[in-house]
Amino acid sequence: MLSATLPDEKPPVAAPENSSPDPSPVESSSAEDVVVEPKEKVKDEAVHVMQQRWSAQKRVKKAHIETLEKVYRRSKRPTVRILLLHLNQFLCYLNALSHI
Repeated sequence: MLSATLPDEKPPVAAPENSSPDPSPVESSSAEDVVVEPKEKVKDEAVHVMQQRWSAQKRVKKAHIETLEKVYRRSKRPTVRILLLHLNQFLCYLNALSHI
């Protein structure tokens, strides 16, 4: 239902007043033309370097997981007995409210 209220196309955005629609190209006074070549991603690293980096990252991840597991093991969580006790108290409270 919400999509029916949305317009089909976005309204055109007005250009800022201080910008000119046709910017004139800047001519350079030097005779040399600067050619910019796109950077190519070339991996010059050896395979063993990449393997070492990957192994180091994996060790860090394993250390983080082990730390989280230790913290979780040491954290106090309610037991079933405690949950049942609180549930019983809540039900007694609701029962008392219904008799008022």
